[in-house]
This record gives sequence, structure tokens and C-alpha cells, in this order.
Amino acid sequence: MKYNIIKITLLTLVVILLSSCLPIPHKTQVIPKINGKITSNNIPLSDVKIKFYRSKHDKSNNKFKSVVFTDKNGMFYFKGDKDFHVYLVLGDPISTWSMDIIYNDTVYIGWKEFDIGYADESQIFICELTHHYSEKSLNQGICNLTQ
Repeated sequence: MKYNIIKITLLTLVVILLSSCLPIPHKTQVIPKINGKITSNNIPLSDVKIKFYRSKHDKSNNKFKSVVFTDKNGMFYFKGDKDFHVYLVLGDPISTWSMDIIYNDTVYIGWKEFDIGYADESQIFICELTHHYSEKSLNQGICNLTQ
């Protein structure tokens, strides 16, 4: 009987390890904490709306995670977003998130991220509405990542 319990326990551990999942509860960063500034021709813009999306699917369905607005100095802050997981998956996930900037009824792609691994803990952006970007880039937008 004791031998069977040990055998079943070892077999269970082997199956868990081979499945690339470990029962370790944890949180992962999905969207970084973001500090930023929005300008037009280097003039700070106040009351500009910024929408954050967790995925391309959420964006196409207008299912945004959060909305923030710039202050009188053109500054904005987003607290980030984390997911809780019961199992630790071995290997790197694909990280996707994006932010849109809405000013005078015009929507600008502030940034869209497509990367392997978890999102960064925090990022700082300077967003100039007159900037142009290459649509061929995976990470792109009118914002420049400064950190």
C-alpha cells in the first residue's frame, strides 16, 4: 500500500513536470505601469483620452481595460494590469497590448506591443501627435518609449 502511494505521487509529479505546468500561484504583468506625456508640436495637451487594450481582439470589440486622461501638463498615468494564475507555465507567453490616444475625435495609435515574454513592469512614453510611424513594425505608434 505504501509503495503504491509513493508510485502514484511520483507519477503525478512526472506528469505535472512534463505538462510544463507547476502548481505555483503567481501574478504576471499583462500591461505595464505607464507614465507618459502627450504633446502636439511640443505643446502639452490637457484632457486627452487614452484607452488601454489587453489584446487585438479586445481592441476590435472596443473592450478597453481602462481609460485615463491627461492633466494640464499633458501627463498621464496608468496603473498597469496583472493576471493571477494558479499554475506556473514553463516557457514564455506572447504579450500583446495597445493604447489609443483620442484627441479632437481623431484616434491615434499611441503604441501597440507584440512581444514574447511578459509585459515590462513599467514604461515611460513621450507621445507627439504629429509623429508618423511605420505600419510594418510590430511595436509601433506615435509614442516614443523612453524607458
